[in-house]
Formats: sequence, C-alpha cells, structure tokens
Amino acid sequence: MSNSLAGNSSYDAFGEAFAKSREEMEWPEIDDFIKILSTEQSKLQNLPIRILEAGSGSGRFLSFLKRKMSGFEYVGFDSSSVLVNSARKKFPEAKFALADMRKASDSIEIAQNAPYHAVVAVASFHHLLSVQERSEALSEFRRLLVPGGRLLMTNWNLFSALNRSKYARYRDGDSEVFRIPFSGIPRAYFAFDESLLLNELSHNGFEILRFEKNERNLVVVAELSKP
Repeated sequence: MSNSLAGNSSYDAFGEAFAKSREEMEWPEIDDFIKILSTEQSKLQNLPIRILEAGSGSGRFLSFLKRKMSGFEYVGFDSSSVLVNSARKKFPEAKFALADMRKASDSIEIAQNAPYHAVVAVASFHHLLSVQERSEALSEFRRLLVPGGRLLMTNWNLFSALNRSKYARYRDGDSEVFRIPFSGIPRAYFAFDESLLLNELSHNGFEILRFEKNERNLVVVAELSKP
C-alpha cells in the first residue's frame, strides 16, 4: 500500500466516530449528483442504472440515493475495513467491497457487476497524493465505466479562504499535501487547484461537462470519452 493510502488506513482507527460526525452534515452537491443520475437513468429505457462508489465509507451516499431514487444497482468500495463493515451492517442488502481505488477491478465483486454507468467519488480521490496514483485510479474508472459513462467527483478545496484559515497549519511545507487530523490521527489530502485537477482528468480520457468551485469543494461532472 502506498504512503498516501496507508496514511488513510487511519480511518480504521476512528471509522465509526468519523461516520457519526458526518451524519447530520449538509451535502448539497449530492442532491445535484442524484439529479444527474436520475437523468442518466431515464435514458436506459427501464433498465437499472449501475453505480459504483469509490470511497463509500459507511454508506452515507447510498442512504441519500435510496431516499431519492429507485431502479439502480449499486456497488460501493473503500480501503477501510472498519467503514466497509459498518456499511454492510447498515445496508445488508447492498454490495460493499474492501478495495484499493488504484486496483478496483481486482475485486471480484466490483468486476462482476461492471460495466457501470456512473462512478461517484465524494471526498476520496484527494487522498491520492501522487500523479501516478491518481492516473492509476482514473485508469480503473475508465476500465469499469461504459463509454460515455459519468464520473461525479468532489475534492476538498483546500486553497479556499475558508479552508486556508482552518487547515493551513497542517500543510507539508510548500507542497500540495495536507495532513489533517481527526481524533489526533492525521489523514493525508492532496490540495488541487482547478487547472491541475481538470488537466489530470482530461489527460486520462474524461471530458469535463461541469466544474464548480465553492469554499468547501471542487465539484466535477465528467464523461468518459467515447472511442
């Protein structure tokens, strides 16, 4: 396991507390993502839309999805066994896998349900600290998506005025890496700026359909370029 992902296996140390801390948080980007998924679903002529969530945590996105959509097939995966087990307990009927984002297709459960119409990565891609790691993850997304499939992604906007005031002291020198603690245990984040994030996605075969930047997040809706 790489240093970046190893740093975030720290989620195993506080996974349940972390999941609970997120239960009441507002999530406006997710409402938009679900609208996009509903639109994509309507194009499938009564076939189920297949959704893969990269970094599914304890199943929070699935809880939103179940309240607002039906007729979908979902698989979630995470690199934290604590969070995967928590999600399985909450949603025993759903499919959750323990997997590395850079090697997702190695998971039998993920691969056997492919290809997917959408990959959702909410506050997870930013835990990959190097260009190589992120390229490997995007390669996996390409492998698992249908041509024209959607990538719906949020990453923390660590260079916003709000987040700079909160997290500047956790920055590794002048690098783009921040090590932000939860319960005293650091979690590694890569701080994207707009151009770097969009260039990496474009370079790896994704067409940017929409980009939004707010004080908390960088929000991307992209499409896997058709051959």
